[in-house]
Amino acid sequence: MGVHLLLFCDGSVRGNPGPAGIGVVVADENGMPLKRFGEQLPPCTNNEAEYHALVRGLRECLRMGASHVEVYMDSDLVRLQVLGDYQVNAPHLQALCEQARQLLQRFSAWRLERIESERNLAHTYANIASTQNRLRPHAVRREVHIDTQHNITKGGSETMKLVVTAQAQTLPEDVYVVALLAVEAQNGAYGEQLVWQLQVAEGEYEGATLKAWTNASTAVNSKAVKWASAFAGRPFRQGEEIDLLALVGKRARAVVNQKQATNGNIYARVTDILPLPQKRVQAQVAPRPAPTQVRVKDGMVAVPATSQGFYEDEYDPEDPFADAE
Repeated sequence: MGVHLLLFCDGSVRGNPGPAGIGVVVADENGMPLKRFGEQLPPCTNNEAEYHALVRGLRECLRMGASHVEVYMDSDLVRLQVLGDYQVNAPHLQALCEQARQLLQRFSAWRLERIESERNLAHTYANIASTQNRLRPHAVRREVHIDTQHNITKGGSETMKLVVTAQAQTLPEDVYVVALLAVEAQNGAYGEQLVWQLQVAEGEYEGATLKAWTNASTAVNSKAVKWASAFAGRPFRQGEEIDLLALVGKRARAVVNQKQATNGNIYARVTDILPLPQKRVQAQVAPRPAPTQVRVKDGMVAVPATSQGFYEDEYDPEDPFADAE
């Protein structure tokens, strides 16, 4: 059968062109991460960064012994260019495209699929790398590694490590499998709020607890309903009743970012709750698969990311980020 791996890759550019970074997450066939990192790039365009992320990720999968690979990326342009459905006119992109094609041919089976950026596990790592690149534009750098121990190492002579002690309450930026402990209603400055109590259920930080805030809106596209859907493993429809207590103990994935409050403290902020990945069938040998969209199974839907900011109508005085904006 061989080794079957999932590859999530993403590129990020601050300006186009501008300081850039890539993110790569390699997971087993059930979606559990095995390797994850980000790397800085010299200034380039967004398409270049996406290609570099794909090439870097494919090389990593080969290094890990994969014979089958499913690639998930949110750049449909790059995906369709690699598949030959779109032309590649720029000479420097032609070279990168050819590298990607040659690497794919080294697998006995492969598949390229598009995934929404909010479900791309590599998105956070690419953003961290490009942000560090932008903040230190004159520093000598090679790459930034974000490994499974969540250490962040800048290239050159400088090193910054995030070390979690027994007393630490702040989780590194990552996507964690969490269990729902409780949902409580409380009054906030903008009306009733929901406080979601979460606990990391797997991995190095198992047992760590988190709080997340949403408003109490019952609109079908509201954040609270989407988070409940993630824990339930299915979307809720108009007119349906949601028993939040019945979701206690259920698992989902929490997207955690770090934020600095006005008092200088660093906090872990849950910016999104995503459903757990569904088990995937074995990839079929397909040297040139037809363009496909990301698979939706058992009614699972993507939860829009909120990493670009926090909603004013979700203000709560106990939220450490309430005054951070």
